[in-house]
Amino acid sequence: SLLSRVSLFLFLACLVFALARPQKGQIEREETSSEHSVVFLIDLSRSMLSRDISPSRLRLTKKEITKSFGILDSVKVGLVAFAGSAAVISPMTSDLSALEIYIDSLSTDSINSQGTEIFSALEEAKYMFERVSKKEKLKQKSQKIIVLFTDGENHQEESLNKVGDMAKEGFRVFTIGVGSPDGGYIPEYAGAKEYIRSKDGQPVISKPNFKFLKDLAKKGKGAFY
Repeated sequence: SLLSRVSLFLFLACLVFALARPQKGQIEREETSSEHSVVFLIDLSRSMLSRDISPSRLRLTKKEITKSFGILDSVKVGLVAFAGSAAVISPMTSDLSALEIYIDSLSTDSINSQGTEIFSALEEAKYMFERVSKKEKLKQKSQKIIVLFTDGENHQEESLNKVGDMAKEGFRVFTIGVGSPDGGYIPEYAGAKEYIRSKDGQPVISKPNFKFLKDLAKKGKGAFY
């Protein structure tokens, strides 16, 4: 809905303001510290092809992430994609125009195995922050923000424990539930008119698991949108 999208944009704007840590000196101006970073986790499982939200869960996700780049000035951004496994699409970078190209090229075929390996995606994000911290000798108090875009299907309880442990290390995990409460059919491939069917021949309905994503955000000391 429009209200949901406005809320998401306001969340991203507040996130950027928190990361920027505006400081005032003798000259009245705002400066953005580059020691803070954010990693986006994007779900590429086949259920993200569902068109229960327009134009599809995946296309809307990609659009919202790239839209946020307009307010992520001077903040380093990393990108991890996941389905049945997870892969780093881009390490931390300030070159958001290049990142937009990577995001635009993503599809459910970008990850070979199907599933929703949120746990593996969280692991990759954690390693990414650790590599950057070691390389640039960032302060331990620097913000470590992870923003997860997913429908939350086929989740793993171990992800909740993982997020809880990460929160103790200073990570904050925000979750963005993608899809409608009633769910939708899953196309056989992007743009297909035929849907994935169960063994009895009925179209499979994919329903987002918002409860799990709320629990994940709570464990990660973040928020759910």
